[in-house]
Amino acid sequence: MRRVSTALLLVAIGLTSGCFKNELSPEEKALVDSLRTELKATQSELNDAKAKDATLSGGLMKALVGIRVEILGANVGLLEQRLNALESGSPIKQVTQVSKAEPELAKKLEAEISVANEDLAKSRADAAVTGGLVGVMKAAGVATKEQTLAMLQQRYLVAKYGLSLPLPPVQAVPATAEVAPNAQVNSPLPAAGKQAPELPAGSGPFGLEAGLSKDLIERMTGQLLTVEDEAQSLYMLESPPKPNDAFEQYGLIISPTVGLCQIRAIGKTINTNDYGHQLRDAFNGLQSALTTVYGKPQVLDALMPGSIWKDSRDWMMALRKKDRSLIAEWKSTQSAPLKSDVKNITMVARAQNTDKGYIVAQYSFSNEPTCEAEENQRTTGSL
Repeated sequence: MRRVSTALLLVAIGLTSGCFKNELSPEEKALVDSLRTELKATQSELNDAKAKDATLSGGLMKALVGIRVEILGANVGLLEQRLNALESGSPIKQVTQVSKAEPELAKKLEAEISVANEDLAKSRADAAVTGGLVGVMKAAGVATKEQTLAMLQQRYLVAKYGLSLPLPPVQAVPATAEVAPNAQVNSPLPAAGKQAPELPAGSGPFGLEAGLSKDLIERMTGQLLTVEDEAQSLYMLESPPKPNDAFEQYGLIISPTVGLCQIRAIGKTINTNDYGHQLRDAFNGLQSALTTVYGKPQVLDALMPGSIWKDSRDWMMALRKKDRSLIAEWKSTQSAPLKSDVKNITMVARAQNTDKGYIVAQYSFSNEPTCEAEENQRTTGSL
């Protein structure tokens, strides 16, 4: 602290000993006006975000809004420092770090911000007229989009004005704690792919929720997601915020526009006999557990007509040959909606061979149609 104070004092002495700032050039005046306009708008957004944060007591929503406050605060810092450099006449290097301005990138980001603002306005309107659990999930989706927009704005400011703001290392954020001031919010995870989670678990399946972005999921889990299938936007996750012992791997369909829309939980290998007793017991156990949360499912336990694997001791062989099906399905309806914005859940028993099997549970959220449309566009767009 003594070093910083001494440096500031020396600058002050220099300014008062005859090294006064010349009049701003027309270009500098235009830049100051532009920065002041940006600062006024950003400060207004920051005040709104702080007011919203003050109304929240905890949980995922407060964490999302808290991080938005941090990003907007950093944006205000960028603008204030640049203004200080121009108006005081101090060399920019004494005020803030500088990088090369990228006008073309700024123009592209400005277009992205425009689209993001339109999408956010629609989401806000939709969330405002929706109540219950679905409304809560949509409000979380709005908070996620607001945070994404704040990050886009930060990238835009850096590209337009050629600035970069150093931030301290990432710190973990406990579920009940407030986001620490000046916390790093957009640094990549280390190469090892694991670190302490920054965000608390959500209230949906496995601690995840519809609409979460890839970045948010990585910060909730402390893990890098790996791409399994680009056409589907399918990512693999080793362990979600709330893992279940029955499953060992998780596939996530994450749209670049609407976020998480599907979870595929892949079960552990189950050693079983030819009759499939152990696999069926595990299936029934999971079905019972899901029934307590989502209600009674529709169950299909059937052998295809004419199959040669019709004897009870051929149960696993029939399953392996796809002559037999063991499926449980939960569907959301208007009269009985599933919790956490889940549209449907499908649980399937599968056979690796006649003495080993596993279970797959697929959770699809209400935004899944958008993911399907995007996949179709990626698949057929070049034809």
